[in-house]
Amino acid sequence: MKSILRKIAEFFGFSSAPKSAREEFEEMFRLVSSQKRLDECSKMAFQAIQKGGALANGQTHPYEGTLKAECIKADAALSAHRVEELTRTFGDASYLIAQVHGGAGAQLAEASAHAVENQIAANISQNTPAADRLKEKLVEKERELHIFKGANGLQRTAEQPAKLNVIYYALTFAVIEAIANFWFLKQSFFPPVALLIALALAGLNVGGNVWLGNRYREKNHIDTGRSTAGKRNFIYAVALILGIGLVIAWARYDSQGPQGGLSSNFLIESIVLMAIGVALGILAFTKGYGMDDPFPGFGPLSRSVEALQGGLGSG
Repeated sequence: MKSILRKIAEFFGFSSAPKSAREEFEEMFRLVSSQKRLDECSKMAFQAIQKGGALANGQTHPYEGTLKAECIKADAALSAHRVEELTRTFGDASYLIAQVHGGAGAQLAEASAHAVENQIAANISQNTPAADRLKEKLVEKERELHIFKGANGLQRTAEQPAKLNVIYYALTFAVIEAIANFWFLKQSFFPPVALLIALALAGLNVGGNVWLGNRYREKNHIDTGRSTAGKRNFIYAVALILGIGLVIAWARYDSQGPQGGLSSNFLIESIVLMAIGVALGILAFTKGYGMDDPFPGFGPLSRSVEALQGGLGSG
């Protein structure tokens, strides 16, 4: 009952938990050896000298009684702490001895060295064919990677960017462009039609430029034909971005009818919409280019080797 009341009082801050012997000792030791106590001793000695007293050899320091009392308390706390530690350690040792002579000994007696050896040999024999196949495939892939790097003059490890981040960025760009397209197209089309056109053109602009940016990495290949074909993807990306912008402008202009014309508002809105499409298309193209190592084929081959190495390591 008393322990329950004490815990309730501790919970509401009316009492504190009892300190262990170790905490008592550490607190007393910090008190005796603190800079505060040293300063107090020095201050009292200087005060005695200031009052005309002389501290001769063998004379009791004014603070000696207090220090002795605190040292005795610290010594008592240390003794209690050591007794507690010895009791706990002795109990652990007794438990371990009982385990060795009891359950653990009986279990170890059943596990002979010969039985353990046979079990290990059986497990190894079961996993050997799969491990050998993995090793052979790893050696083959490592040789392929070594030849690939040598043939293309690569003296570095492959870059492994996070493709998932590219997908998140692309979706974000597509949503932004779809919102912008819909905002301007809803003035000229029914909202459902405007939303459908906005989504389709945004997906085409962002998705197409991500794909073209990824294909643009071919420009880094040492083969002249592949490099030339890769560079063309930049031209395709420019044509795609401008083409989508012009299609949106033409659709808005055509939906106005003869009375609409090229008003200043229409021109400003078309320029803003074109600028948004160009900016997001360029960002998508850049993210597509950074989806993998700049040198085509280097990233997938390096990942194949790393996957095989991980499979052998986990096995």
